[in-house]
Amino acid sequence: MEDALQSHPAVREAAAIGVPDEKWGELVLAMVVADTVTAAELIAHCRRFLAGYKCPKRIEFVESLPRTATGKLQKFRLRAHYRADHHDADAGLLRPSTPASPPESSTHA
Repeated sequence: MEDALQSHPAVREAAAIGVPDEKWGELVLAMVVADTVTAAELIAHCRRFLAGYKCPKRIEFVESLPRTATGKLQKFRLRAHYRADHHDADAGLLRPSTPASPPESSTHA
Protein backbone atom coordinates (compact mmCIF):
# COMPACT_ATOMS: atom_id res chain seq x y z
CA MET A 1 0.00 0.00 0.00
CA GLU A 2 2.83 2.38 0.80
CA ASP A 3 4.23 1.84 -2.70
CA ALA A 4 0.83 2.62 -4.24
CA LEU A 5 0.59 5.83 -2.21
CA GLN A 6 4.14 6.87 -3.05
CA SER A 7 3.47 6.37 -6.75
CA HIS A 8 1.17 9.42 -6.64
CA PRO A 9 3.12 12.48 -7.85
CA ALA A 10 2.04 14.67 -4.90
CA VAL A 11 3.20 12.19 -2.21
CA ARG A 12 6.70 12.62 -0.81
CA GLU A 13 6.51 9.97 1.96
CA ALA A 14 3.93 7.50 3.22
CA ALA A 15 3.59 4.98 6.04
CA ALA A 16 0.73 2.63 6.84
CA ILE A 17 -0.11 1.44 10.34
CA GLY A 18 -2.95 -0.44 12.01
CA VAL A 19 -4.93 1.61 14.52
CA PRO A 20 -7.66 0.56 16.94
CA ASP A 21 -11.20 0.72 15.60
CA GLU A 22 -14.39 0.10 17.56
CA LYS A 23 -16.22 -1.61 14.70
CA TRP A 24 -13.47 -3.70 13.08
CA GLY A 25 -10.94 -3.99 15.91
CA GLU A 26 -8.25 -2.46 13.74
CA LEU A 27 -8.14 -0.48 10.50
CA VAL A 28 -5.42 0.76 8.18
CA LEU A 29 -4.36 4.38 8.56
CA ALA A 30 -1.94 5.98 6.13
CA MET A 31 0.27 8.82 7.33
CA VAL A 32 1.26 10.90 4.31
CA VAL A 33 3.66 13.76 3.65
CA ALA A 34 2.31 15.34 0.48
CA ASP A 35 1.75 18.47 -1.52
CA THR A 36 -1.76 19.56 -2.50
CA VAL A 37 -3.88 16.41 -2.69
CA THR A 38 -6.95 15.21 -0.81
CA ALA A 39 -7.45 11.99 1.12
CA ALA A 40 -10.22 10.98 -1.30
CA GLU A 41 -7.86 11.43 -4.27
CA LEU A 42 -5.21 9.25 -2.62
CA ILE A 43 -7.68 6.50 -1.74
CA ALA A 44 -8.97 6.53 -5.33
CA HIS A 45 -5.36 6.36 -6.55
CA CYS A 46 -4.72 3.31 -4.35
CA ARG A 47 -7.84 1.58 -5.67
CA ARG A 48 -6.34 1.69 -9.16
CA PHE A 49 -3.52 -0.58 -7.94
CA LEU A 50 -4.91 -2.50 -4.96
CA ALA A 51 -7.98 -4.45 -3.95
CA GLY A 52 -10.44 -2.35 -1.94
CA TYR A 53 -9.73 -4.14 1.34
CA LYS A 54 -6.02 -3.34 0.98
CA CYS A 55 -6.58 0.41 0.59
CA PRO A 56 -6.25 2.74 3.56
CA LYS A 57 -9.50 3.52 5.35
CA ARG A 58 -8.15 6.79 6.73
CA ILE A 59 -5.40 9.14 5.59
CA GLU A 60 -3.77 11.74 7.78
CA PHE A 61 -1.45 14.38 6.41
CA VAL A 62 1.65 15.10 8.47
CA GLU A 63 4.65 17.42 8.17
CA SER A 64 7.17 14.58 8.44
CA LEU A 65 7.54 10.94 9.45
CA PRO A 66 9.86 9.96 12.32
CA ARG A 67 13.08 8.31 11.19
CA THR A 68 16.23 7.02 12.82
CA ALA A 69 19.62 8.58 12.19
CA THR A 70 20.14 6.01 9.42
CA GLY A 71 16.81 6.90 7.79
CA LYS A 72 14.70 3.92 8.87
CA LEU A 73 11.02 4.73 9.46
CA GLN A 74 10.01 4.48 13.14
CA LYS A 75 6.52 3.02 12.87
CA PHE A 76 6.45 2.24 16.58
CA ARG A 77 6.39 6.00 17.23
CA LEU A 78 3.45 6.43 14.85
CA ARG A 79 1.55 3.56 16.51
CA ALA A 80 2.27 4.81 20.04
CA HIS A 81 0.25 7.97 19.49
CA TYR A 82 -2.88 6.01 18.56
CA ARG A 83 -2.45 3.31 21.17
CA ALA A 84 -2.09 5.90 23.94
CA ASP A 85 -5.33 7.59 22.86
CA HIS A 86 -7.33 4.34 22.71
CA HIS A 87 -9.52 3.88 25.80
CA ASP A 88 -11.55 0.77 24.95
CA ALA A 89 -11.15 -2.82 26.05
CA ASP A 90 -7.59 -2.96 24.73
CA ALA A 91 -6.48 -0.25 27.18
CA GLY A 92 -5.47 -2.86 29.73
CA LEU A 93 -3.13 -4.42 27.18
CA LEU A 94 -1.62 -1.08 26.27
CA ARG A 95 -1.02 0.38 29.69
CA PRO A 96 0.08 -1.29 32.90
CA SER A 97 -2.94 -2.07 35.00
CA THR A 98 -3.16 -1.51 38.73
CA PRO A 99 -1.87 -4.62 40.47
CA ALA A 100 -4.56 -6.64 42.19
CA SER A 101 -4.51 -6.78 45.95
CA PRO A 102 -2.93 -9.96 47.29
CA PRO A 103 -5.48 -12.46 48.53
CA GLU A 104 -6.19 -12.26 52.21
CA SER A 105 -4.76 -15.15 54.09
CA SER A 106 -7.11 -17.24 56.10
CA THR A 107 -6.20 -19.62 58.81
CA HIS A 108 -8.19 -22.68 59.56
CA ALA A 109 -8.61 -23.51 63.23
